This record gives sequence, C-alpha cells and structure tokens, in this order.
Amino acid sequence: MVLDLVIKNGKVVTPINIRKASIGIREGKIVWLGENGVSPSAEQTIDAEGKHVIPGCIDVHVHFREPLRPDKEDWSTGSKSAICGGVTTVLDMPESVEPTVEGLNKKLDSARSKSVVDFGLYGRPTTPESVEALSKAGVIAYKILLGYEQFIPDDGTFFHLLKAIGETYLPAVVHAEDINIVKSLQDSLLKEGRWDIEVHELSRPTFVEEAAISKSLILARAAGCRLQIAHVSTVEGAELIGKARASGQDVTSETCPHYLMLGKSDLDRLGPYGKINPPVRGTRKDMEGLWTALSKGVIDCIATDHAPHLMAEKEVGWENIFEAAPGAIGVQTMLPLMLTSVNEGRLSLCKMVELTSMNPAKIFNLYPRKGIIQLGSDADLVIVDMDRKGTIRAEDQHSKMPFTPYDGWEVQGIPEITILRGEVAARDGEPTVTPGYGEWLRPLPATDSSRAR
Repeated sequence: MVLDLVIKNGKVVTPINIRKASIGIREGKIVWLGENGVSPSAEQTIDAEGKHVIPGCIDVHVHFREPLRPDKEDWSTGSKSAICGGVTTVLDMPESVEPTVEGLNKKLDSARSKSVVDFGLYGRPTTPESVEALSKAGVIAYKILLGYEQFIPDDGTFFHLLKAIGETYLPAVVHAEDINIVKSLQDSLLKEGRWDIEVHELSRPTFVEEAAISKSLILARAAGCRLQIAHVSTVEGAELIGKARASGQDVTSETCPHYLMLGKSDLDRLGPYGKINPPVRGTRKDMEGLWTALSKGVIDCIATDHAPHLMAEKEVGWENIFEAAPGAIGVQTMLPLMLTSVNEGRLSLCKMVELTSMNPAKIFNLYPRKGIIQLGSDADLVIVDMDRKGTIRAEDQHSKMPFTPYDGWEVQGIPEITILRGEVAARDGEPTVTPGYGEWLRPLPATDSSRAR
C-alpha cells in the first residue's frame, strides 16, 4: 500500500514516552508506526530527523467573535492563528451568538466556510429545556458564566442547569468568579475615586474565584454533573479542585499561559492590555502554585482564553480600567511558550503533550480520535524544533488584534510544520490549506463511566 504521507526519523512524543519512529498516514488517519528507520512508500515524505513530533494541540477555550463581532476576530484570522501556532483543534465559546440553536447554527455556518482548523462549539444554556436542544444540535460542552452580570444565572437556575447538563454526560464549563462580590468591590473602589490600573485585581481578589469554585463544586456534585473550571488563576482555587477530586468528584480544570508566566512587572508594562478576567495575579505564590498544580495533575490542561478586542476598547483603560475590555490573544503563542517552559525544566515534554493534547481530548469526548499519536487516530501532528530560538512579535500574529502581551519575548522551541488530518496545514508560520478545510467536531458518545483521565 502506498501511503499519502510518511513522517520519518522524528522523535515521536506521547504522554508516556519519546521514541524515534516514523508515522504513516492514509486518508487523514495514522495507519502505521515504525521504528529502526523503516518506512513504507508514500506519495509525500517529510524527514523529521532531529525534530520532535507531537500531537496537534487542542485549545479548549477560544473566542473567535464571529458572527456578532467579526471586527474583532473572525474564523479566518482566528483559525490561521491557531494552525500556525500548532493548534489543530479549537473549542469556541458561545458569547458571540444568541444562546439558541439558531445562534449556534449561525456560528457553524461561519466556521464551516472559513476555519482552517477542526473545531467544536460550546452552547450557553439558559433553561434546562435548552440544554437538551443544544445537545441534539451537537455542542461540545456548555458554558456557564458566573463572572459577568449580563450572563449569570441565579443559584436555583444554576443548579437546574447543572442537573440537565449531567444527563447529557457533557461537561459544564464554569467561569468561576462571584460577580456579586465583584460588583460590590468595584462600587466601593469607585466611591474612593479609584479607577487606576491596579484596582482591576483589587476588585476581583482571590477569594472571588474561591467562592465561585466552591459553589460550583457543591452544586455540580449535588446535580451529578461533570464540571470543568475554566482559567484557574489562584492557588486557593486549585486547592479546592484538588480536594474535590480526592473525594471522588468528577471535576477537571484548565489554566492559561498568562497566569503561569506574566508577573507584576509585566502588568505594570501592559496596563489595560493586561486586563483579563480573572485577573493575572502576577505573584510568585500563584505562579509557582499553578505550576505545581499542573505537575501534580490537579489542573488538567492548558488553554489560552484567546480573546481579541479592538485597540480602542483597551486604550480607554488608561483613564478608567473598569471601562477597558478584558482579554488578550494567545492561540498562536501558547505552544512556543510551553515549549520554552519545557526547555527551562518547568515540565517534561511528555507532560506538556498530556496537558495540551490528550487531556483536552478526553475531557471533551474527542479521544482517541484526537489528542494522541496512535494507530487509528486523526493525523493531527506538529513537527517542532526544540533547539530553534525565536522572538514573538505582534506583527507575526494572524489575529486581527495587533497586540500580544508577549511581544518581544524570546522563545526556544518552534512549531515548524503543522499537519491536520494528514494535510500539511501550516509551515513556518503561514497557513497552507484553504479556508473551510477545518471540520466540525461533535463529541464522541459518552456515558458516566466511559471517560478516563
């Protein structure tokens, strides 16, 4: 059999080991894995000698903005950013459409016509009845926002939503900040005449995250619902999740590069461009605590919360930080930053692959189609040079937002070629497939006992 593509001589990385091997691909699937330099005939061969081959990254938390705000980002620019950063699958949040099946279908139309990466779509349920409708429509998960006044359900509705979501076996993903406390703190600070850069974090202190995580854990346990806590930013939040898991609760979580890597000096430099919800704490205690939580398996995955805005929406924050839009881009820089952390000894390459590929696929019912290099899985692969150095530059980002918090950062570990379902989809920072190549992903069938972390 002549294969479509063979990647030979690479160091193939799984969460278990790294071994020199060749990968054979046919019709978008991995159909052959061999060692000792032997490889079958193929129409195309890539020699990855001296390079590592990792599974394509899965970013479970992006905001590509279309169809409501394509001026900020659309599926073309967002997905190009992803594929050029070694991200082959994205899961897009639901705030850019009305929370209905019709809204979901509008987003689906945009994504199908423009995306160059595979994608799943969250739903935002408003009633228990809407949960079932969104499930039948093919959502990958449900998003519940406790950190924004315009979205938050009351506690009774929250519980009944979780109960309905539990019956679908899909995860409820919670933005865990208690907005009622946030509003009270913001009002107090404004009365004191405080709207400077520093008060954003003062209005969303660590206990705001703790309170929302605690409530979510209690209600999800009572409702029998799988829970995923988004963008954990505090040691205290991670500790609550760890204790709940130790007690047997089905809870997983994510954190983001900005919580691991941006310190106080960066926040001073970035001003309103560093405003993100939850806030970047920038303290050694939280940064080191989150790295520890990752290494111990308390936090399961790395995501970006890629959230582009117009520059004007950020600039107003120099005068009043409460007026600035929260969020930053990150889907193109996640992998180089994490590879750099591997080179710095923060975590092993095998652990990084677990955090950026396998665990996300398992949590969102995409495994083993996605997230692993093994026979029968999609040929989603990234060839990386762990020795190659580079500089992150805003002008190299494909996002519509012309600013990255990491502008000028030196990195070591560069994704050189990204392969999606057997096709070379990006090379040296530029996409090579046409818009619409990305496929819509619906979760594989799941039950309460079918998922294993």
